[in-house]
Amino acid sequence: MKLLRQLLFCMIFIAPLSGEAEDFPLHRSKQAFPEAMLSLQEAITERGYIISRIQHVDVGLSKSGYKTDKYQIVFFGKADVTKRLKNIEPSLIPYLPLRVVIFAEGDETLLFSTSLKHSLPVNKDHDIEVLVRHLDDDITGIINQVD
Repeated sequence: MKLLRQLLFCMIFIAPLSGEAEDFPLHRSKQAFPEAMLSLQEAITERGYIISRIQHVDVGLSKSGYKTDKYQIVFFGKADVTKRLKNIEPSLIPYLPLRVVIFAEGDETLLFSTSLKHSLPVNKDHDIEVLVRHLDDDITGIINQVD
């Protein structure tokens, strides 16, 4: 139950809840946290993304009484995509860089992220819709690549 609360905390932290399961790509890896983190970083760079930072969420959780040191958010992106979004649809800038939450749960590691599709404006441009679909597919592919 405690991990469920942590998971919900991170979902709220990284994007508004929309209530649909496909909005939160989730993958359970049998790898230990260090190996899964390395696999995640490799999967990100293999798809041409640059890791901008890794945020350790465990500090805030520890202050709230949670006991974990393996809870991080990996931020990544592509400069050309960010520039394109800035020019075509600046309302999506708050959702960049892309991010994946990774945390240990026993002998396994969980990874999840959010979908950008519900962040699109109602009157969306077709090009931006295609780009967002591509980004969502990349995020899901990256997460699923961590075995």
